Amino acid sequence: MRFLKTVMISVGVYSCAITASFCEEPAVWLTAGSNCFTVEYESSVDLDTVAHRLNERGLFSGGFFGSEHAAAATPTEEIGRRLDRLLKRAEEILNMYPPELKITVKIFKDDSFLAEAYFRMFGTRQDYKAFYVYQYSTIYTSEYSISDSVIIHEMAHAIVDNYFSANPPPKVAEILATYVDVHLEV
Repeated sequence: MRFLKTVMISVGVYSCAITASFCEEPAVWLTAGSNCFTVEYESSVDLDTVAHRLNERGLFSGGFFGSEHAAAATPTEEIGRRLDRLLKRAEEILNMYPPELKITVKIFKDDSFLAEAYFRMFGTRQDYKAFYVYQYSTIYTSEYSISDSVIIHEMAHAIVDNYFSANPPPKVAEILATYVDVHLEV
């Protein structure tokens, strides 16, 4: 069981957060960034796996997004590039462009810690692959639950929530987020 209370520290060019824990070693959180995202991930997360899962539909290897950029030098750069492109595509599909949208993506090592984070925030147990929290402008997911489909769905929630002056009803937001995933390649 982990607490969500974290302490931020700096290590070289990375920012880290140490999460308190009862039964195990404290998790070390690393941070990377891109134009539109801050990515926080447990140090045990395999970034190559995350980058691969963000391309399950083959959008970045000559597919829908083509190969307009050379390969990134690091997995964090590749993840950032893919997240930025997916966000731009979600905005295009919705034809909604919220100004200065900056989203945090928090990646847990496994789904049990993701579920625990949800429980700590909302007091109920859910088995989500990912979820977006408007108040924190954060998408929460795990190494093996993240995918291009899952993340673009959550990005759509962020776009919709930040575009309108009042958040739309949950069912409307869910319809729009599903629409984005279905029309990603159209």
